[in-house]
Amino acid sequence: MKTSMKLLMLFALVCLVSSAASAQQKTLKKRSVSSTICNVASVPKGMVIVGYKTNPACGQGKEIIVKRPTAASEIICEDSPIPDGYVVDGLQGSLPCGGGNLLTNALSISTGATLYGIKVGMSKFEVLDEFGSPADSKRGNKTNPARGRTWIYRGKLKTTYVYFDDTYVVVGFEEKY
Repeated sequence: MKTSMKLLMLFALVCLVSSAASAQQKTLKKRSVSSTICNVASVPKGMVIVGYKTNPACGQGKEIIVKRPTAASEIICEDSPIPDGYVVDGLQGSLPCGGGNLLTNALSISTGATLYGIKVGMSKFEVLDEFGSPADSKRGNKTNPARGRTWIYRGKLKTTYVYFDDTYVVVGFEEKY
């Protein structure tokens, strides 16, 4: 009985060590896949530059921070490549982009999608000019219910929702039946 218990414990220990070693090996592989990007020419296709951080491994001392754009509107550094399907809407400021002028060191890009003339990045006054006053308004927006504002326009068949951030800039819109 004692021998079989010892064998069972030994087998469990071997399985546990083997599992831990396998997980550690997978983690090491994932870490080695990501590499440091030090120049704009090395930014992978479809990725955008969203900032810089200090890294002595880079010649100029700045590592490029990149990401794949996923939202209808993004803020990217001015020297970033523009991914397919996005258009430049205007100049912005971004602290992570650093550089010379912190008010104009970034670009606002969007998918260019519009809904009855409304598009991401418009001000509330531009929306009022295009759509008129909303039928209803409520605090919060689709991506952040605690912040921003939602304007609601009710039609005969569809209701249009326009989502604003805290500064009344359009961050999204949709129609529902």
